[in-house]
Amino acid sequence: MVAAVIGFATMFADLGLSMATVQRKGITQAQISSLFWINAAAGAAIALVVGALAPAVAWFYNEPRLTGITVLLAANFFLGGLGVQHKALLERQMRFGLLVTIDVLAALGGIAVAITLGLRGAGYWALVFGLVATAALTTLLAWILSGWRPGFPSKVEGLGSLLSFGGHLAGFNVVNYWSRNLDNVLIGWWWGARAVAIYDQAYKLLLLPMYIINGPVARVMVPALSHIRHDGEKWARAYCRALMAVMLVGAPLSTFCLVFADVIIAIVLGRQWTEAVPIFRYLAISGIAQCLLNTSGWVYISNGRTDRMFRVGVVGAAVDCLGFLLAVPYGPTGVALTISALTLAGAVPKMAYACHGTPIGLGRVLAVVSLPILASIAAAASAYAARVFAGPNGAYGVALAIAAFLFTYLVLVLPWAGPRDTISFVVKKFVATAGS
Repeated sequence: MVAAVIGFATMFADLGLSMATVQRKGITQAQISSLFWINAAAGAAIALVVGALAPAVAWFYNEPRLTGITVLLAANFFLGGLGVQHKALLERQMRFGLLVTIDVLAALGGIAVAITLGLRGAGYWALVFGLVATAALTTLLAWILSGWRPGFPSKVEGLGSLLSFGGHLAGFNVVNYWSRNLDNVLIGWWWGARAVAIYDQAYKLLLLPMYIINGPVARVMVPALSHIRHDGEKWARAYCRALMAVMLVGAPLSTFCLVFADVIIAIVLGRQWTEAVPIFRYLAISGIAQCLLNTSGWVYISNGRTDRMFRVGVVGAAVDCLGFLLAVPYGPTGVALTISALTLAGAVPKMAYACHGTPIGLGRVLAVVSLPILASIAAAASAYAARVFAGPNGAYGVALAIAAFLFTYLVLVLPWAGPRDTISFVVKKFVATAGS
């Protein structure tokens, strides 16, 4: 219950200033220190606002216990604000091993606190204190492992551009949050808890592998592209290689979900969730376009154009929200189809807008993604034909269809130098990273 409030407040947590530190080519100690104090003040302000809203949260849910939970979890914003710039510096320096260490150790520490308190009879408070412990450990470890200490606040030059960059990014996150969550709100309001539960599970299941793919790649590519943005051709080659890597995995994964929606739902969620199958399948239609659009954030941020990112986010959110309002009478499947239709319709215009004024044009982007997309569609068609031929519900039919999917995709992709070079590059980087 409290997570809904915390989730929205999180959109304002770092004011986009962590990415400002990562993206800026030349940034001074004084500027970073100023950003640190702004983050600390913002974290404290958000903590106070969320804490003050605690009685309203309890009233809305008619659950008095939520008051104390909300107040305590509000402290996470202050704790997090104290470590934003330390983690941003590690990301700027591409010290991803230390960032992973921080995340893992903090999570383990929070789990240990929760289990200890749970065994001592703390009840649900064990979970609450576990989350606070995770936030505190994250900041503490960031301070220790980054080695950076802020100076005293002072008036410095260039701070306005950093705040503008971060403000536009934070604004995009807010409008994007609403465009990604209004569908759940409307379905729950119109159709009730069961419908929104089925829809939400299908949506999360589809997005999970995409987040697993895009999250780590974005974490690497934003600072990498930011460092080389003044060398146009080098920037373009790096972006194209990363885009090819994402699409080689994301495009076939999306069409695989489209063809095998029933199998995936049955295995992951269970056969009692069969109502989620058409929703999952309709959402998967837009999966390829979503993989492509996810990389537009790299373009905007690395080139310092979060103002353009915010503008396209506002327009996109307005269109999405209008679509949800028109589609909700037709149920969760109607909303899912609307999402896919709007995503597909907006993919090319949005990428064209993102590429405008950058070292890469829309034509080059489409040339990179065309092979993975066409190969994925062909693989899905062959898998569908195999399921029809062998019977869609038998284990033999599913196995034959999966084999047909993989065979078709690999035969169409591997003969080409671009995908082979990308795969070889990624494997070498992975081996080198694992070795170090």
